[in-house]
This record gives sequence, structure tokens and C-alpha cells, in this order.
Amino acid sequence: MNKATLIRRPAWRMEHYAPALLLGLAVLIYAAIALSLGLTRFLTPEATVSILNRSIALGITAVGQTFTILVGSIDLSVAHLISASAVVSSAIMNGDPAMMVPAVAAVLVMGTVVGTLNGLLITRLDVNPLIATLGMALIIQGCLASFHGRFGGSVPDAFQYFAYGEVLGLPVSLVVLALLVLGAWIVLRFTRLAPTSTRLEATATRRARPASTRRGSSWRAISSAAFARRSPASIWPAA
Repeated sequence: MNKATLIRRPAWRMEHYAPALLLGLAVLIYAAIALSLGLTRFLTPEATVSILNRSIALGITAVGQTFTILVGSIDLSVAHLISASAVVSSAIMNGDPAMMVPAVAAVLVMGTVVGTLNGLLITRLDVNPLIATLGMALIIQGCLASFHGRFGGSVPDAFQYFAYGEVLGLPVSLVVLALLVLGAWIVLRFTRLAPTSTRLEATATRRARPASTRRGSSWRAISSAAFARRSPASIWPAA
């Protein structure tokens, strides 16, 4: 028996192709519904770009949540962190284009701190992820309610370019989302930061959760900018 016969071809694994298959199935269902209702205008490239552009914040949040879910955790503080980051960023900018960079830096720091606290609560104190992140969400909600009306701010016109501007005929925000998705794929596919089967074991998961939760919260802080830049007026969630 030669070496050629000893070499086995890698088995076809469903999980390798599941995302592409699910995406294709979703596109087919969307097209079938649009055709059955006679709404062919929703099948044009312009309509597709418009739908994707309205889902930027959700898409960035989903990318961040991916890191958390891959280590067997969950984050329920997503919505409140986005609201708090949007409020902080608009208050810091307050219509001044020169404050855009400090505002973005501030929300990134906020997301990193929240993610780190969530990760430490889960791994060091053995708090259930649902309880830890729900508690963090209530804390953030309480802070927003306490400071409601004390801060006012607005998003400068220059910052809204990232929401309504175009580059090469595509919305800038959609290009940013594509780059973030590409970056996340590279991290998960080619770096040691990707949770592998061995890292999903008990000890490895405890080590990976703080970093994954921190990266997820930072990504969701970025998504708050996508939310804030679409509102030129003062941003405040309901108390």
C-alpha cells in the first residue's frame, strides 16, 4: 500500500458551509416573497444597498456578539450600552467637529471597561453570564435615568458623513461594516484569538471569556456611533 492510498480526503463538514447555505436560503426566501407580492422594486441593487445601510448598527452589534457567543457566553447589556454610548458621544461632540475623535475614543473606552467587568464577573466570581450582563444592563439604565436631562448634545454635520456619505457609489457606513466583518473573519480564521475546540473546554473558556466579552462590548460601542450619527439632535433614551 503506497502513501497515496493512506492519504484521506478531509470529510465534508456541514458547519463549514452552513453560513453560506443559510445566507443563500434567506436570499431565496426574500426573493420569493417579493416576487409573490409583486414587489419587484425591492429586488433592485439600490433597494438592497438601502436595506443594508439601515442595518449597519445591528450588523456591527452582531459582529461583536459573535466573539461572546463563540466562548459559550451571552451579553444582555447590549442595548443599554449602545444607548449610553450614543448619549456620551453626542454630549462630548456637542456639535463640534473637533471633538469627534475624543467622542469615539470615549465610547471605545466605555465599551472596553464594560466588557472587562462583565468578563471578570463571569470568570472570576463564577456569576452566570445572564445574571452578570443583566445586572450590568440595569446599572447602565440606572445611570442613564439619573443623568437624564443633565447632558445635552448634538452630532456635527461632519460626523453624519459616515452615515449619509458615499465612497465609490457605496454608503460609507456600509463600507465600514464590510471592513469590520472582514477584520473579524481574519481574527477568527487566522489568529490565535479564535476560540478553537480545545479552547472551548472548561479551563480555556474561562481564559477566553474576558477577552471575547471585552472585544464584543467594544464592537457594540462602535455600533452606537452608527446610531448616534443618524440623529443630529440631542439623543436621550426613554427614562
